[in-house]
Amino acid sequence: MKHIVGLFSFLSLAINMLIWCSVLLILGIIRLAIPLNAWRKFITRITVIIGESCIYCNGLWIRFLLRPKWSVEGLENLDIRKWYLATSNHQSWGDIFVLQFITNKRMPLLRFFMKDVLKWIPIVSIVGWSMNMPFLKRYSKEK
Repeated sequence: MKHIVGLFSFLSLAINMLIWCSVLLILGIIRLAIPLNAWRKFITRITVIIGESCIYCNGLWIRFLLRPKWSVEGLENLDIRKWYLATSNHQSWGDIFVLQFITNKRMPLLRFFMKDVLKWIPIVSIVGWSMNMPFLKRYSKEK
């Protein structure tokens, strides 16, 4: 049974991300092609709605296929009009999905510092850029 749930989880995630990231990719290309500030702000608002929709759909497979039992405190104190700094120590690949799932529409869309090398992956860079995700360079202690 675990293998079936795992397969359906993977397929749900892959299809959901493919659909929403395709839309974000198109919007990112349009945003790049029309470098007007008002247009960029408009596209950013659209990408936030798309991001929240993607997170909502991811939440469906989390809720119905995985059925997690979480105890989360403090969500009632979050305000959608305020910005927050969320940190994660990446205990698993699911950290980002969990953070998004529990904070979606309770606070502004989470934005992540993306590794600078991801700029060279065309789809990732355009989607990240279209959603105003900052790219971060890491340096060794010697530098």
